Amino acid sequence: MNLRGVSVDSLQNFIAVADNGSISRAAEKLYVDQSSISRRIRALENDLDSQLFERSSRGVVLTASGEMLYIFAENFLTDLSKLTENLTSKKELAGLKIGTYDSVASTIYSDFFVREMSHLQEVFVVNDTAKLTEAFNERLDALIADHELAEQLSGNMLELSLFDEDFCMVYARAYHDFTENTVLSALDLQDFELLLHLTTCPIHQKISQAYRELAEPLPKIHEVESATSNVAFVENSEMVTILPRSVAESFVARNEKLSLVPLESRFDRHISLFARSQEIIERLNVAGLEKLK
Repeated sequence: MNLRGVSVDSLQNFIAVADNGSISRAAEKLYVDQSSISRRIRALENDLDSQLFERSSRGVVLTASGEMLYIFAENFLTDLSKLTENLTSKKELAGLKIGTYDSVASTIYSDFFVREMSHLQEVFVVNDTAKLTEAFNERLDALIADHELAEQLSGNMLELSLFDEDFCMVYARAYHDFTENTVLSALDLQDFELLLHLTTCPIHQKISQAYRELAEPLPKIHEVESATSNVAFVENSEMVTILPRSVAESFVARNEKLSLVPLESRFDRHISLFARSQEIIERLNVAGLEKLK
């Protein structure tokens, strides 16, 4: 047995042949010459001193040895891909400092932040627009926040629109009921008592801005600093809270006592990536921070 001849390419070709049950079909999928794949499979069988496929006019089928190699090769290539991604992310994100809202880091881009937290020099997560603005103006390289925040940011920067998201009212099923296609307007919302974060919270600011534009009075608002407390109060009272859809759906999925109803589009949030340079945008993109619209 000679393992020196076993390469990543030969294992990828082997997997492709096994998945397609045919050397010719594997060659088509990989855009390579059929004879090249045949040579690699034969070389692999010689190196491992084992027949990997049963060949017939109808195609190829894995032998017992082939099935063992298939499991190994699939796991090896998956682990190699993860290692490559990890090393790439570490290189791309080294030294970068980024800030965002908790509602973005914990839902929409949770995979990115969980995966890349240790590679970034700083991750600043807070539901406070004033603190995020100050952090970006003083030290951050990138910021994921509402498009409207652009007017408060200073220094050289580029803006990339990432996604739009609607808001939902979260309520207790025991106290409220809505038909399936209900969408609440700002005027509808005036009939409820709202539990919201402090006035520095972007959700609170979005609600206040909508009523200023309408020249209408705000609903009655109770300020609570903790999102967990908000949900606990809502669960056991007629009070309601307003959350981005991704966060609202997360809470409702974990608590059968709660439900949600969407708000009209005037409350939608428009989230952008603000970065000090195009290079930083590209580095974040390579690391997996994707535009969602």
